[in-house]
Parts: sequence; structure tokens; C-alpha cells
Amino acid sequence: MKNLLREDKDREKAPDSDRRYDDHASRVETLVSNLGKSEQGHRCIYCGKVYSRKYGLKIHVRTHTGYKPLKCKYCARPFGDPSNLNKHVRLHAQGPTPYKCQFCEKLLVRRRDLERHIKSRHSNPEQLQRSKD
Repeated sequence: MKNLLREDKDREKAPDSDRRYDDHASRVETLVSNLGKSEQGHRCIYCGKVYSRKYGLKIHVRTHTGYKPLKCKYCARPFGDPSNLNKHVRLHAQGPTPYKCQFCEKLLVRRRDLERHIKSRHSNPEQLQRSKD
């Protein structure tokens, strides 16, 4: 089983190797999803977490395997979870960026991102002083 789940290190060497890697990863994903079937639901063979739907397990398993078949149409950043891709794509949206940091004037698309930015960049007096200079 370990050999099946091993990341294909050679995929960067040849142009079609990406396609072969995707085919391989997709087959492994299917195999792992089917192996996890239990009476309680669909169990992750890596960590034991149980999902009521096979699709939930499929997306979860990608966190263990690193398989990211979804790509942002704007910047080609890869994602394993469609909801994370959708959140990311919104960052590329045209139009106004409604959130502006009061300390350094950085513009952010989401309020949550502004809150995280302030907490990480401007949480202590020394950081606040540096950002005002």
C-alpha cells in the first residue's frame, strides 16, 4: 500500500508525467475511499476520521496525500478542496477592496483577512510603531 501512495517524484521530468501522476493519484484516491467503508460511514485509513459521505472522505484524504487536482483559473495555484479554491478565486475578483488596514493602509478583500493581518502584523506596540514610520 505504501508504494501506491508514494508521491511520484519523477512527474516534473517529462511533460506527460503530470497526466500520469493525476491518473495515478485519482486511482489511489478511489482505492482509499473504498477501503475506508465501514458500518459507521466512510473512515479515513490515515487518521480514522469518519465521514457520512464518500465525497467528504475523498476531499479529506487529499490532505494526507497532497493531491491537488483543482487549479485556480487566474494564477494556476493548486487546491485539493473545491471550497478552498472558490474562496481563493474570490481574491482575484475585480472591483473595490472594501477592507483597509488602519495602520499600514494595506487593502484586503475579506474582513477576516483584515483581522488576521492586524493580529499578525500590528499586535504589539513595536509593530505598530514600525508601521507608522
